Amino acid sequence: MSDDAAEFLETFGRPITFRGVSLYAMISRAPVEQILSDGGLVNLSGYQVRIHAPAGSTYAVTPPTQGEHMTVFGRRHTVTSVTYRPPAPWVDVMVSDSTSA
Repeated sequence: MSDDAAEFLETFGRPITFRGVSLYAMISRAPVEQILSDGGLVNLSGYQVRIHAPAGSTYAVTPPTQGEHMTVFGRRHTVTSVTYRPPAPWVDVMVSDSTSA
């Protein structure tokens, strides 16, 4: 999968900005999430963002963490969960829209 990552990202990747760096990542369709907040359930929109992280790369050494921010489709999002299973060359990040936060 790592050998094909450049082709995947060139064909299907979407631009994001993370840690001040512009890069391409695989983005899922927008799922709708619900969280319990003051006053009841609140609907949030978010994405699963798949970042290429080959062994030894910046994102393999220091994967994203919950609470960090990234820009997806021009909107600010907050990382809500991270799944990284080395030696897999991808980090899966769930983000929620936090533009108004």
